Amino acid sequence: MLTIKDIESEYKKAILESQKLYAGRRVKDTAGAVRYTKGKIVEEITKDIIKIAWSKISSDETRLRMDKKKVIIKTNDEVYKLSQDIHIYIDGIFRISVECKSYTEVAMYKRILIDAALLKRAVPTITSFFIVQLENFLGGDYGRKVKTKGSESVITLDRLFPEMEMNVITLLDGNRDINRPLHKSEYFKPLRDERLNYAIEQFRKAMLINQNVKKRIIGEPLIEYKKGLMTYPDSKILKRERKVIDRVQKEKIRKGTKDLTVIKSKVNEIDVSDIVDKIICGNSEDILRKFPDNFVDIIVTSPPYNFGLEYENDKNKDAIYWQDYFDKLNRIWKECYRVLKPAGRICVNVQPLFSDYMPTHHVISRQLLELGLLWKGEILWEKHNYNCKYTAWGSWQSPSMPYLKYTWEFVEVFCKESHKKVGDSSKIDITGDEFKKWVYAKWDIAPEGNMRKYNHPAMFPEELVVRLLKLFSYQDDIVLDPFSGVGTTTLVAYKSKRRYIGIDISKEYCKTAEERLKEEQKQMRLF
Repeated sequence: MLTIKDIESEYKKAILESQKLYAGRRVKDTAGAVRYTKGKIVEEITKDIIKIAWSKISSDETRLRMDKKKVIIKTNDEVYKLSQDIHIYIDGIFRISVECKSYTEVAMYKRILIDAALLKRAVPTITSFFIVQLENFLGGDYGRKVKTKGSESVITLDRLFPEMEMNVITLLDGNRDINRPLHKSEYFKPLRDERLNYAIEQFRKAMLINQNVKKRIIGEPLIEYKKGLMTYPDSKILKRERKVIDRVQKEKIRKGTKDLTVIKSKVNEIDVSDIVDKIICGNSEDILRKFPDNFVDIIVTSPPYNFGLEYENDKNKDAIYWQDYFDKLNRIWKECYRVLKPAGRICVNVQPLFSDYMPTHHVISRQLLELGLLWKGEILWEKHNYNCKYTAWGSWQSPSMPYLKYTWEFVEVFCKESHKKVGDSSKIDITGDEFKKWVYAKWDIAPEGNMRKYNHPAMFPEELVVRLLKLFSYQDDIVLDPFSGVGTTTLVAYKSKRRYIGIDISKEYCKTAEERLKEEQKQMRLF
């Protein structure tokens, strides 16, 4: 279980790393980067504080969720995208919003207050707002006292927004001194138990209050209101589904693939220890040809989208003739089919290029079907991404050529020879609650937030891979990603006790993938 000592230890480690990162560099060259780094440290500390606070309320961790998904506020045809650093959901309802800062000056406080007021109007279920800052820069007594009264400027601003109640928590003693920065080793400040306990208690109180708040109308993106969020029916409700007379007989007439649950192929166990748990740099098509048949349990991947994104070492700039693109993919899919075990699964995340009117997900699905794979399902990964046009030129408020707005991507799921994959029941790591939620094939998962950090333009988030691996594979299974990128699939495979193979043509991406694995392995050794 997470403890205060864990938070203090992680904070010290993060600050020491920042000291090494910015050692010997001029302040004016690194000021923005230092502030960003400290802000991320505060964000991670705050998440841990929230988790500890929640553990004092409930033992059911699945009732608590945190993200920073943008809320869209619409006025006429214009939109304002708004989010704060941590959005806290309790039982699927957005209840608490948190800003995390290295420090907060008065001008920043004013901006946060205005954003909070707008967010409150858009999502009326929010009942608490917090600012968690590392050091105080607001004046007043924030850095001197744990329970603060505030500065005159802050009190004045609060009076201008009487409907808002901003909880300000300062993690370190003392005010910010620009001449004594934390990332200099001689000015290091420790986290104190008293301040952490106070922060935990404030979040506990806020979340406890939210347990008793009656569920109300929730403001969704574009201010389209609906009651509650998605609920998952229990078995009694599922039994009420519409009955089909002579269902079994009609299924036989249709001759679908539902009954293909037996593996007829004979597969010999082979030693693949020389190729598993590795990141391999090179062309997937060439490398896969060297692999043996029938040894991979699941493939989770996302090919380059051919959108024109800036991938490392891509001389074509992610923009080639569509037929050449699909021909190349098909050759790789053929090798994937060959190396996949009978009953193995392949999950392909893809986003069609709607401006080209190219249904990439349908084309790839057709390719996989023609190879002999069985279609298992399609998952909608809802990202709530509203960065797309409303119209083509000249078609505003006209049926001439409107764009359809897609805020999601697709995950196409196929299997080889059999829909049923038999495995060791002791290697199942999906919980009952996870299973009940994830078999509903519309997954609300925020986009990856570290693409800039890893210098990759199109990463999928770890959560997407976690769900696919838990739902469609067992621990100790072999996981392959032939378009590994910076190694999200391989990292999650390692974390979830599966073996992995990642292939990518970019040396830089392969190096990053290996570094992410080494860092995780180092963290595992600490515990």
